[in-house]
Amino acid sequence: MYKPAIGADPAAEPFSTSLGLPICYAKSTNYEGTGGFFFFDSAKPGILHLLTTRHVLFHPDKEENRLYRYCDGTGAPRRNVMLLGEATFKAHLKYLEAAFGSAKLLIELHKMGWNLVKPGMDKAIEGIEVFEKLLADIRDWKEEENRVIGHVVLSPAIDLNDDGFTDDWAVVEIHPTKIDRLNFIGNAIDLGSVAVDKLTSWMYTYPPNSSSFKYPGDRLLRCLGTVSDQEMFRPDAKNKDHNNDPDIMVLKNGSTSKITVGRLNTIRAFVREYFNGVAGEMSKEISVLPRDSRSPPFSARGDSGSVVIDGIGRICGMLTGEDGTTDISDVTYITSINSLVKRLAAFDIEANIFPLPSDL
Repeated sequence: MYKPAIGADPAAEPFSTSLGLPICYAKSTNYEGTGGFFFFDSAKPGILHLLTTRHVLFHPDKEENRLYRYCDGTGAPRRNVMLLGEATFKAHLKYLEAAFGSAKLLIELHKMGWNLVKPGMDKAIEGIEVFEKLLADIRDWKEEENRVIGHVVLSPAIDLNDDGFTDDWAVVEIHPTKIDRLNFIGNAIDLGSVAVDKLTSWMYTYPPNSSSFKYPGDRLLRCLGTVSDQEMFRPDAKNKDHNNDPDIMVLKNGSTSKITVGRLNTIRAFVREYFNGVAGEMSKEISVLPRDSRSPPFSARGDSGSVVIDGIGRICGMLTGEDGTTDISDVTYITSINSLVKRLAAFDIEANIFPLPSDL
């Protein structure tokens, strides 16, 4: 995998180590989700892990809902995790090949004497060098085994935990040959797929509100700190949405809907459906609504597992699903980061959710 580069085309993002990785179980490549965030376990120094939702890697309707644990070849069979399912990989490769072809055509026209704008030529020359190397490497990933980035080591059954949240998570151990110290950047979202002015306006949906969001110069919004459950359940009354309700503006990068912005508000109890449409128990979830009445839903199928952060990079939680049938009423559910860290600790995992390249 690659280190995100400010000059690179956003289409290369799925092959970089920024957050929003499109992943799937290696034996079910048509059922995809999103990698949440990286962490280290203090008991296993130097080994990088990725947290995502269980239902991304264990289809609720096709597999038994029970604790999965893998440890050095003992216990359950190894369950490999793949970057990009077959259809998604082919779509990204096709896009990159088309972009490479466009850059080559621009250079050929220039050689033939076409009077092209110099900034366009500079970008084409820079782009063709990037695409040429990227395509050569990525074409080697056509073989599915080359896209295996890790394997599941732990995933409890989907159920209510002691905090009232739904346990829906899985820990993936990343293979060291896929991410090393040189290409790892920690937990950061690459904002490059959305224009600076557009994303900034999304984070300022209600003009009277103040916002601490600043578009980073390297376009990587790094995760720093967490938002407490108290603040998420009772947002600062000084920050209100267009309905005059207190909220927190948040964003995520999902495998399907990419960068979106939404409103985290005080709605927090839902009945979740996981198995063949059968309603479960009432659980305590954090909700995210569309950023305003005219914007699309915050998430779509395939975004499960995405980390959700506020404008300064504080982690709120992990996206576990959505509900609703209209753009106005659609609700996205997230599980609190504080609950997730607590649940990892219950399985003797002391998670450092702000890993550094030097830790690898």
